[in-house]
Amino acid sequence: MASVKKVKLPSRISVAYSRIRGGGGRMHRTGDSTAEEDGPFPGYLYYVTGTGAKIGTLTGRFLIEKEIVKPCSDGLFEGQSQSFEAISERKFEDFKARYESV
Repeated sequence: MASVKKVKLPSRISVAYSRIRGGGGRMHRTGDSTAEEDGPFPGYLYYVTGTGAKIGTLTGRFLIEKEIVKPCSDGLFEGQSQSFEAISERKFEDFKARYESV
């Protein structure tokens, strides 16, 4: 009988969330002229606004796509935020529980 492997939220997500919350609660996204426009990770670098700590590209995209960080609507163009605010710790724990219950 095969055992069912439990889905776990990658630790890099929890670490990034903690860094954002500890650094003032915001993640910043900036353009990266060295990235390939049509590559797998086009055009952005992510970091914690208050501390400058880097956040990996896949991690930053995951945080945005899963709405762990919310756009602050401060981008040059409409719909293109540069800053993202972290959700509350309670909402993050709720998200983590839902994610791991799949």
